[in-house]
Amino acid sequence: MDKIIFCLRHGQTDYNKNGIVQGSGIDSDLNEMGRLQAQQFYDYYKKRIKFDLIIYSALKRTKQTVFPWLAMNIPSVRDSRINEISWGDSEGQEGTDKSVLLYKNIVAQWSQGNLDIGFKNGETATQLQARIQSFVTELKARIEKNILICTHGRTMRGLLSILTNEHICDMESYEISNVGMYKVVQKGTSFDILTHNDTSHRTSL
Repeated sequence: MDKIIFCLRHGQTDYNKNGIVQGSGIDSDLNEMGRLQAQQFYDYYKKRIKFDLIIYSALKRTKQTVFPWLAMNIPSVRDSRINEISWGDSEGQEGTDKSVLLYKNIVAQWSQGNLDIGFKNGETATQLQARIQSFVTELKARIEKNILICTHGRTMRGLLSILTNEHICDMESYEISNVGMYKVVQKGTSFDILTHNDTSHRTSL
């Protein structure tokens, strides 16, 4: 029987709403919209999928997103290896023309294969790749058949790239919405994406 991995981004926070950089150093809560998004995901899938395991990051916004599932006493794992990337000194800062340009330049460098740069005092793409790779190595060996992983935008891009055996420099190709879900099937040691950034569970709020 194939293993199905459901990769989910956390719900909206005020940092998302207001265009403020979060990263791994900002342990923000879901806002009202984020809590509604999380509830909608639960309401839509609670009778459609029986999860055997839930894995979420060490940051509150992912645990809050999957909390309705955790309340069902489904086995769960809190794993800091799928925390958001550290954006260093930019975390907690509002986006400005200068910071947005710097972000775009760094992402462009990553896409060109220059993975050893990042924001000042932040993580590089190489460092992000190393911790995700460690996580994926263990994920491949897990025996559970339906696994829900709740993580963060940049980390999820890296995770999807590594799962599908793509180079992490191509991670920008993945669109990631708040409570957007990617459904991935594992056959042996290979992974294929079945559903991309599915938000069909999100009705008008």
